[in-house]
Amino acid sequence: MQERVASRSSSGPLLGFTVAGFLVLLSSASHGAFVFDGRLDGGSFSSYRAMETNGLLVSGVSSPNGMSDRISKVVDPLHPGRDVAKLSIFHGDALNWGGLRSELSGYEEPLNIERWYSFGYMLGADWMQLEPVVKIFQIHDKADAGESGLRHPTLQITSFADGTIQIWNARDADLITTPPDVAPRPNFDYDFRKLAQWNAAPGTWNSIVINASWTHTDGGFLRIWHNDELVFSEVGSGNTFNDLRGPWFKAGTYALARADGWSSLTTYNTGVVIGDGFESFDSMRQAVAAPVPEPASILTLLLGGGLVFSWTRRSRG
Repeated sequence: MQERVASRSSSGPLLGFTVAGFLVLLSSASHGAFVFDGRLDGGSFSSYRAMETNGLLVSGVSSPNGMSDRISKVVDPLHPGRDVAKLSIFHGDALNWGGLRSELSGYEEPLNIERWYSFGYMLGADWMQLEPVVKIFQIHDKADAGESGLRHPTLQITSFADGTIQIWNARDADLITTPPDVAPRPNFDYDFRKLAQWNAAPGTWNSIVINASWTHTDGGFLRIWHNDELVFSEVGSGNTFNDLRGPWFKAGTYALARADGWSSLTTYNTGVVIGDGFESFDSMRQAVAAPVPEPASILTLLLGGGLVFSWTRRSRG
């Protein structure tokens, strides 16, 4: 802000000219377009490869507005200034691939290349810790021909019955984990390990940022932040299976349980953003951050077009 006062004469009225403007808002860093932008605030479901719920599977392009009351775009219950995804399953729903699902799926990502993932999630007011688990995010993989696909996904963020959210990683460097007719056993045929955990806390937004290079070799890395805290970091180690195809994400609500005593389960999600190696933790975290109300003084400047002129006349005296 600059202020300049000019006087015509010592005896005449004083004209004050105030320039309060030319407000320039610059981001802390410059980044290119995201590899994938699935944010619902200002967007739709059209960017997602697939949506699964109640026994149905459709593309995001064919159903940009979601799927009835199970996958829908709603106003954020805690931050009315943005839209988010609401992903619900109901007791008695038809199964998708053996489970109750309301999930969004992305596209396959290449192996051995840096990727950033960012999203926010909130467990709904109807949340229950069902047995055995409820998954809210996965980095999924595709077993090669000639081996069994009955294994845990590369990465899963899962709600457990003890009231915790846990992150688990599955990996195997072997070319064939087990033959197609042999179900692989965790921590016998492949490595299955817990990376981090925190309290479930329904009704509270949680931010997740993941930075990874997916590979079965020792050239990989994996870093995970929960609510801006680095909860896991590993460099120089494999973190997925020895497959030809790369992984893809799935976000939403996925339960194997069909027990009685519950009617619905809901997860809210900001939508997933994927970045390349030019991104950073700050840029990815900011991409899905909740809106912050602008101070009234800033709004005044913006509404005024960045220029506010004040003319002050003073008489001698």
